[in-house]
Amino acid sequence: MKLESSEDSFVLWQGFEHAWTHNHRWNRFGNWVELLEECGAARCFGVAHSAASGTSADTATFNSELAQVTAPGVGFTQATGVIVVTDLVSVENVWTRAQSVRIPLGDLPPEQGDALRDRSSLIAVINGWDLHAQDGWAAAKPIDFALEVDTPRYVASADAIDVVWRTFLRMGCSTEECFEEGAFSYEITARLAVIAWDDELAVGTSERFGHTYGWDAPSNPLGHGDNATAQELELEPIEAALARSLPEGSAVAAMTRLVLHLFHWKEGVENVDQHMVEWRSHVGAVGPDGSLPLQLMFKNWTEGMSNYQAFAYKDVGAATISSDLVLIEVPSANTIERTTWRGYHSWEGDGQSADDDSKAVTRSWEQGQ
Repeated sequence: MKLESSEDSFVLWQGFEHAWTHNHRWNRFGNWVELLEECGAARCFGVAHSAASGTSADTATFNSELAQVTAPGVGFTQATGVIVVTDLVSVENVWTRAQSVRIPLGDLPPEQGDALRDRSSLIAVINGWDLHAQDGWAAAKPIDFALEVDTPRYVASADAIDVVWRTFLRMGCSTEECFEEGAFSYEITARLAVIAWDDELAVGTSERFGHTYGWDAPSNPLGHGDNATAQELELEPIEAALARSLPEGSAVAAMTRLVLHLFHWKEGVENVDQHMVEWRSHVGAVGPDGSLPLQLMFKNWTEGMSNYQAFAYKDVGAATISSDLVLIEVPSANTIERTTWRGYHSWEGDGQSADDDSKAVTRSWEQGQ
């Protein structure tokens, strides 16, 4: 899948869903929008998905949704930030990292730079991410993961836009497949969509939506469950709502912040790191009243995992997951079109490094869909 558009259109990431057949550590995991060069149109976009398990081989299924916004006069670009978070057996106790990314407007095509320069309003939203255990380091299991992006600013003296983003990552690995409990090193790459406008758009203030939930598990020698009647986790979408100011126009919601925190509700459980079987962080279509479904879920186990890996076990746990959303509206003369990309990605496992994009990443524009 490749989206071709003019300079009047841009693409916003709406999140994704990812599912393994059985649960794994985070070796590589992500989904993001990419701007494609030399595509034959003024501007082209594709989607990429990364998936690498730890020990055992698996095939992940996923879907990602995009919103293509047509809004003449609006400036758009996408920046990339890279941060490495390393912890040597809790030598460091602060895992937050921040980075300022500079976008020199003179390096962009003239029409694109002009549309971004010295505008009255700027905003940045998350257009996806990719994270992976660095080569030579074992994959670990998540405890905390967060991404957020600030409002960009135009720096006239440098003719550039600066945008600050942050990540928070805390991993653990209390199970036998890890080399050293608590040690990890991950590279996190964020795609940041920057939008500039005068009066062509109506953009609201960000609002936070989320939930806290827990799950139980049956007995297992490796886990902490003891409930023989424990049911697989199923969550309904969060019913979010953002105030509309252009009810006759079209609207799309985008993420400026995403936060996951794992913990335990059961006494006597020391380690909170979890294998993951499924993930959802997905923004739905916005209705005329500003309502939208929001999928936010980390899932540890599913029925039938042992059919794929005898040692995949179910564990108890709990999660808090939230996202800050901002509503972007265009007048009725303009359009917002949603597109879904579905695919799968296979990984051989065996603890191999996930650094190699050719093995760990599936790209929509290379599949011919």
